[in-house]
Amino acid sequence: MFGGTRQTIRVESTPTGASVSTDPATSEYTTPASFSLQRNRSYAMTLSAPGYTSRTVELQRSMRVGIVVLDIVFGLVPVVVDAATGAWYKLTPEHHTVVLERVEANVDGPEQVVVSVRRDPGRDGGSVQVQAYDPRVEVSVKLAPVD
Repeated sequence: MFGGTRQTIRVESTPTGASVSTDPATSEYTTPASFSLQRNRSYAMTLSAPGYTSRTVELQRSMRVGIVVLDIVFGLVPVVVDAATGAWYKLTPEHHTVVLERVEANVDGPEQVVVSVRRDPGRDGGSVQVQAYDPRVEVSVKLAPVD
């Protein structure tokens, strides 16, 4: 009866545009985001972005002592309603700022690859030859339709 059964949570991230999911699942969000969660449970919130390490933060449910006192002062009905709906609780913290760490690329191969392209004119429009100068590199060519 006092304060409602849901609470708005705000989350920001570096980089912005990170995906946010919750456990238990609610919906998918993109930072910066504000969304409403039920107060009667704790949540794990996972942020992820391409090229960055995912990070999980906890939203802990705790008792709102002031609401419990108000319920007791106003009688049995508020006590029963707020206890049953979870309105006695709050989620902390309400605002998260999460910094995601960039993933370092660990690629086995040369830092630079020299590729040559040569056109051989001939019948039927000729041909194109593509060659990479490193045996660990495979080059493929995809022809795009011409307008």
